[in-house]
Amino acid sequence: GVAGKERGHVFIVRGLCNRLACDAFLNYGGRRPLEKITYEAYSYWRNNGRKNALNMWTGVNNRVYNEHLKRSKVKLNKRLPNLSKSSDYGVVLNTPQEIKWPKTEEDHFTLTTKNLTPEGLAQVVGEGFRIAHEYRQERCEKPMYGNLKYTYAITNVGAGSDAYQSAMGELFSLILDTLQECATTLDIDIVVCCWDQVNFNMLQSLRAQRGLKEYFPLLTEHKLFLKQKKQAEKLVDLAAVGKLAIFAGAGISLGSGLPSWSQLLDQLALKVKPPIQPDDEEWQNMDLLSKADLIKKRLHGTEKSLVDHIVDLFDEFEKPSYVHYLLASLPCTEYVTTNYDQLLEVALTSSDKCPNDISVLPQKPKFDADTWVLKMHGDVGDRNSIVLTREDYLRYEERASALGGIVQAKMMTSHILFVGFSLSDDNFFKIADTVKKSLPEDKTFGTSLQLQNTPLQSEIWKNQLDFVNFSESKAPHIPYSARRLAIWLDYLNARTSSENTPIMDTRFESVCTPAQNELRKAIVQLESSLSVDARNTLEYQRVAKVIDELRPFPQSKNFCPP
Repeated sequence: GVAGKERGHVFIVRGLCNRLACDAFLNYGGRRPLEKITYEAYSYWRNNGRKNALNMWTGVNNRVYNEHLKRSKVKLNKRLPNLSKSSDYGVVLNTPQEIKWPKTEEDHFTLTTKNLTPEGLAQVVGEGFRIAHEYRQERCEKPMYGNLKYTYAITNVGAGSDAYQSAMGELFSLILDTLQECATTLDIDIVVCCWDQVNFNMLQSLRAQRGLKEYFPLLTEHKLFLKQKKQAEKLVDLAAVGKLAIFAGAGISLGSGLPSWSQLLDQLALKVKPPIQPDDEEWQNMDLLSKADLIKKRLHGTEKSLVDHIVDLFDEFEKPSYVHYLLASLPCTEYVTTNYDQLLEVALTSSDKCPNDISVLPQKPKFDADTWVLKMHGDVGDRNSIVLTREDYLRYEERASALGGIVQAKMMTSHILFVGFSLSDDNFFKIADTVKKSLPEDKTFGTSLQLQNTPLQSEIWKNQLDFVNFSESKAPHIPYSARRLAIWLDYLNARTSSENTPIMDTRFESVCTPAQNELRKAIVQLESSLSVDARNTLEYQRVAKVIDELRPFPQSKNFCPP
């Protein structure tokens, strides 16, 4: 079927590759000699384990480093046949194997180069992926996090290197070609992580220039996906004018390894006394709130409460999935979620989109933040806020009426994109019903992304919600549908970002169209010809605001901790 023909895909997101839930990540170590490469939290890993080491940097003792390389099976300093003798490179495995690095953790590779042209660096990237994938397949027989394909993250290679500033457009173009080839030939998924918006927009613009059909064949060739493509196009204009908000459910966190609510309750059922077997017929027939009530009752008086178990579990999962990153990359500033975890917040603060942090409501409001996340069912950082049991839900209305009011307001003034959300939450129905009474009968307030075909739900919400289904079946193969959903979000990002080409950034002059370069020169000429008085007029300030959107940001270099 269609699923069997789906090839590897290149996702482009805003974020840091070392914070992404994936099989392995690659970063660019620049032109430093191999023995001087530094990488993430190496000594911290050796001494204390990995927990809380995400942002720690350290140099590497040469003796320890060399011993580490001897234990690695990865080929080092291999010379590519069509590079000059003086242009060598290395693909270094940074995973600390001497402390028996578990197979359940991602591997970390560093690419290092010396005197390479953009063409040479692109070749190094391709060789790096081939080596990384070969090594990962030997170590792990299947992809992590339940993904359909092995998933690798890479920083926006070369974006922060002074050596390539004058040829950045050419480099981006070559790297994009290489990544597309690797994804197709190795049958892997690649996530390109850009710290800043300029490089993110440029990569999206390059895809658009070449025709998105090349990068999204399913959305342009199969009848089911042609319909999905049309539904994505409806949201592009809404996102462009800031009228798109995100409502995220538990489904978006499955790609980070978190269990579903049903799976979580089955796990906790085995820990209570007496334990409850998940295959018990009565247990299987109970609704989720009744299961939570029973577990809470059996845990009463024990060392750990139900909330304690939830918090302990969520502490183990630190890395967002690429779905979190894709949602965070959209031009949206308003997010609502029923999830207790903080993975969406991590994704939002892993790029320059939220340099001043974000406002988390109601736990951590921040009035100067440009982006906010509303946690409807609580946050693991505030145990008292978590909504778990039937009693919690009954009290929810009095405790969180203000939160419901915010959601109601968004439904009336914005279009809401529902992701990973089953629409079976009673609290949601109450809020939606209030909004429904306030809107015309034919007013559509949102779009719901569903992994399976949902004709009955579609009938219930007719005229209020549009449905985007990622399978023609009511009982789909979930990993296939989840991956299609992610590709659809990548397409939505491509469409909403590709029209914001940073044409005033001369680094990308070589890949801008002739018309774009003509416009840039005309703008430069206009600015240089105006007097100070003309620049100070209110009319010019309006023009300048538009021009500023085409300029590189002050912090335009891509930064990603190795």
